[in-house]
Amino acid sequence: MTALSKTDGGEKTPSTTDALNDADAPGRDKGGARHARAHEDESTWKAVAVLASIGVLILATACATSPQTVTIRTPIWSVWLELGAALGLGVCLNVLLAARCWSRKPPAVVALGGLLLVIPYTLPLRGIAASGLALVNFIGVWKSLDVLAGTSPPALQSAGFPSFVAHFASPVEYQLDARSAVVARPGLWRAELWELTQICASLSLVLSVHGALSAHTLAPILAPTAVAALTLYAEVWMIYLFLRVLTGAFSTLLALCGFAPRTMWRAPLLTSTSVADFWGRRCTSLTLTLTQP
Repeated sequence: MTALSKTDGGEKTPSTTDALNDADAPGRDKGGARHARAHEDESTWKAVAVLASIGVLILATACATSPQTVTIRTPIWSVWLELGAALGLGVCLNVLLAARCWSRKPPAVVALGGLLLVIPYTLPLRGIAASGLALVNFIGVWKSLDVLAGTSPPALQSAGFPSFVAHFASPVEYQLDARSAVVARPGLWRAELWELTQICASLSLVLSVHGALSAHTLAPILAPTAVAALTLYAEVWMIYLFLRVLTGAFSTLLALCGFAPRTMWRAPLLTSTSVADFWGRRCTSLTLTLTQP
């Protein structure tokens, strides 16, 4: 949707919301959206190429300086299973919250929302699972307050209860037109799944590079400051790619259910020009409506 603001003459004009946030909105020229997506993919794979080059350098160094070894690291499956269970719990709790919001019972919504914010800190979950549950629950509570305040999209109410529940169940939002949810194009779920697979492979690569750097594999050929800088660079990408995996999984599920997910990431690490650009335009698909009196 395009955010609007009121001018002194009473006419509605586009607000200061950046056009990138609405590039995938219905009715908007798709050429700009395709260009932005292509630029994002190009920028992302340039960064992955840098990490791949570092990986090749580590491998070459390990082969030349025995008894060094290099291990290809993948995410620990027990951790991912625990994370999946935690996110599943968060989805179920948000579905209950959606039902309370749909029935228009503010006291029940506030009480249940408070419970959702506390639950992640009372369960015996490891750090990443607890953080994932806390994030999903926080987004659900935020959406519930958005509905209670009347600032949620009007189409969210008219789209029906299943779409309303999907809005709460997924931290990734789907596209809306004037009255309903936009239907995903055929085969979108396969494209989302393929992208998710690539991101998982990239995360494994970054974990491997970070592990080799932490083991000082490059110490014989690089200065300690250079190794420290590369380690920090890998850690930043570990966080980013983990979030990409999280949102990519929900985008794939939305597409499987027939919804068209909104774009969540627009190459924030490589194309941002300021802090506002990083958080306001490239890290989420949310828009901000500025209304002037």
